[in-house]
Amino acid sequence: MRESIIESSVIRYAKNNGFTAIKLRDMSHKGAPDRLLLYRGTAFFIEFKAPGKKLRPEQLRYKAVLEAQGFSVYRVDNIAAGIDIIKRYIYG
Repeated sequence: MRESIIESSVIRYAKNNGFTAIKLRDMSHKGAPDRLLLYRGTAFFIEFKAPGKKLRPEQLRYKAVLEAQGFSVYRVDNIAAGIDIIKRYIYG
């Protein structure tokens, strides 16, 4: 399955459940995650990947920076895993 299909499906589910999903396109920050999601006072990031694909070294570095600031950063390579993350924020 292509990364774009995974991303669009998960983001559609998130938006349908009240999340704001911001596409990050900051080219000056190589390795930034694909999306910033906001929900009821919380913020977290998702990097979408094709099934089985790993984070690149610059993505791992950016993930570490964000996590050091207290944010959660998820790598999602299938629709079910992405929806499970969204549900954790909805249902606690």
